[in-house]
Amino acid sequence: MNPSDTMNKSPRPESYLNTLQRFYRHRTVHQTILVLLCVIAFVSVGFESIGRNLFTLFMIFSAPLLITERKTLMRDPMVKLLGLVLIAQILSWANALYTHPEFARDIPTLDRLAKLFSFVFIAYWLKGSTRRVLTLLGTFVLGIYVALFFAPDFHQDMLRALSGIRADFDIKNAQFTSMFAGVGMIVCGFNYYWGATSDLKKLHKIVLLILNTFALSGLTWLLVVSQSRQAWLALTVALVVLPIFLSFHSQRCRGKVLVGLYLTIALLIGLFCTSSIVEKRVDTENSVISTIISGDWQHIPMTSIGIRVNSWIEASHWIGEHPILGNSASAIKQVIQQSDKFPPELKAEFGHLHNFHIETLVSYGIVGLLLIYTMYYWLIRSLFIVQRERPELTSFTVFAMMFMAFWLVVNFFETFSSRTFGVYTHNIIFGCLYTFYLASSLKKNHQAE
Repeated sequence: MNPSDTMNKSPRPESYLNTLQRFYRHRTVHQTILVLLCVIAFVSVGFESIGRNLFTLFMIFSAPLLITERKTLMRDPMVKLLGLVLIAQILSWANALYTHPEFARDIPTLDRLAKLFSFVFIAYWLKGSTRRVLTLLGTFVLGIYVALFFAPDFHQDMLRALSGIRADFDIKNAQFTSMFAGVGMIVCGFNYYWGATSDLKKLHKIVLLILNTFALSGLTWLLVVSQSRQAWLALTVALVVLPIFLSFHSQRCRGKVLVGLYLTIALLIGLFCTSSIVEKRVDTENSVISTIISGDWQHIPMTSIGIRVNSWIEASHWIGEHPILGNSASAIKQVIQQSDKFPPELKAEFGHLHNFHIETLVSYGIVGLLLIYTMYYWLIRSLFIVQRERPELTSFTVFAMMFMAFWLVVNFFETFSSRTFGVYTHNIIFGCLYTFYLASSLKKNHQAE
């Protein structure tokens, strides 16, 4: 063979792959992406368009990981779930083409559920490092404060809030403001727990305690003045189940300690409810709640709660017609548009059902909802698996269960998991929690190589 022929041959595909792998595994690249993630968390709430563009850049840069880490990622349960979710959305769209061709889209909408799996890339770059996770979570909370202080009408919102008038600080609407406040409070609570159970030096624990106290105080105030009952309820549920979660992981949190925790939580909830703002907001729709409880579902007034319940009643008919595969994402708006209960002005204002769980049933049926719930289950399960090797991750497991309780409830009254800010929150928190399992899988595969 002529040596020049060998010289002229193009490099084998394996050499390109090896080069790409070395690049994506380089320490400097990982540090750069961590900085990018922190910048995204810092600006996404206050400067939505900038955060969205940066996250798109992050996703584009991360996409080659499906090639360089294919041996791990393609076998990962979350990635497999993503594949099933894509199939479910295609099947739902095909079903809608047959049953509702008048509003079915020409092509399926695949990103509606698929974007909820973006956290896998975040989990990869965090590399199972508690330091990186805590940094990103801290920046997430800081980003909420950035949004507050850079709100266009900050001073007016402050005056409204101090006057007992509902304020949202220009974070889309007050429901999202309350959601961020609630998630931020859970993060701060986790930081307290992690700091108390970690081996940090005493000085570091004191600094963490002070920072958390300031952050938690501000977020509690924000939760009150944004006046969203679904966030109050969701946080209450998360607090009520917290002692049970703690008792699973520590024998010290049982018996008298468990009773003490519940008494403390009851006291905190009682103090929260003494606020005149909370009392007024809770009492606003007592008559509507009485109508719903009495079973008179044909005459529920179109108040804040009433709109939600009426839309859920209308959605039940659509779910009943196609319970397995649903009616595709296009059906969500049609539930309101084709309803006789909703007047024209409300049809023009609302195009969603204020309930992510019900929207998923309308769109993708039982199949779609079970896949989403499987994602939730596997997130928690992954932490239980990995903490066998890393017992210090127990605090993260408790945090995951707290967040999940909050997220399930708050999404029952709003479609956070379908909206930009909700998807952002979902992916940041899920990425911070799933990183430990994914990092363990990557480490095992790299060692096998």
